[in-house]
Amino acid sequence: MAIPDSDDFGQIQWYGGLIEGFPYRVDLAGHFPFMRIRGRALRVNQMAEMNAADLANILNNSTPITLRQYEIEAALSGDLPLGELGTRISLSYTEQDRLNAPNDVLKLQSDKAKKALQYMFYQMMNVSHSPYSPTDTGKFHTLPDQMEPGMDFPAGGAFAPAKLRQTIHAIRGRANAIVSNSQGRRAYEDWCDSAGVTPETIEVDEVDPVAGMTRVRVPSFNGVRWYINDLVPTTAGPPDLTDIWVMIMGAESNKNGIQGVVGLVSEQHGMEPFRSRRSNDVTTLSDINEAWTWSVGLAVLSKGSLARMKDVQV
Repeated sequence: MAIPDSDDFGQIQWYGGLIEGFPYRVDLAGHFPFMRIRGRALRVNQMAEMNAADLANILNNSTPITLRQYEIEAALSGDLPLGELGTRISLSYTEQDRLNAPNDVLKLQSDKAKKALQYMFYQMMNVSHSPYSPTDTGKFHTLPDQMEPGMDFPAGGAFAPAKLRQTIHAIRGRANAIVSNSQGRRAYEDWCDSAGVTPETIEVDEVDPVAGMTRVRVPSFNGVRWYINDLVPTTAGPPDLTDIWVMIMGAESNKNGIQGVVGLVSEQHGMEPFRSRRSNDVTTLSDINEAWTWSVGLAVLSKGSLARMKDVQV
């Protein structure tokens, strides 16, 4: 594929590669944790909530603790697969050979492909793929697919702080992430304006392009950091509706046993999760196609680590 204005491209150095003029705001991209797994899926052995009878047996030491049959069945049917996201770039090697200095045309195209794959993941994670089929190789189990029905809290209209607090308190552990698009956050800030209160923020360490690592204030609610992901969809109305997610983000193997929401990637791909494969165009040998893929999935390790405030009017 020929490059427009190729003479200028070959004579003028571009700054730092490919810069996105109006990027989507995806705060999660710099913070969301990923777990490396072997094979095509992760199997989670998840036990049910202990009821009053279970607790009484434990306290009285009268009945041995055993796995219930449905817990075993849930483990066997609960595989969390890696999907494969993909995109493709096309390039004329005639242009690459002529214009490789000062700018690497192929690298710039590849940077755009990898950014597209990241956008796919942070968009798809919010959309249900149920029912999932093993033949849907590009799909993975998303947040809606893995959320327990009892952890879904309809907003019932405009943003209300009491409803978001209810969602946070449903988490079994310390929630460390609220995730919504900018409209969801603005709904909270609009409520603050009407109530005459200041929107909550907390201090965290962040990298500033001028000051370097520094303490900054970021959005929060009830002491929980609020991450913006502008790829969380808004359903057009009227009224327009969006969701606000609350979660324990990450997993720990220490004595606290905190198991939350993590991304899944293949261990065999090492530190570079994005894979590329090239093929020549059979009609024009100087043209190449390069497919970029990302084997990625999502796991809600503990059902109590994810809740949603659903259908907030924005």
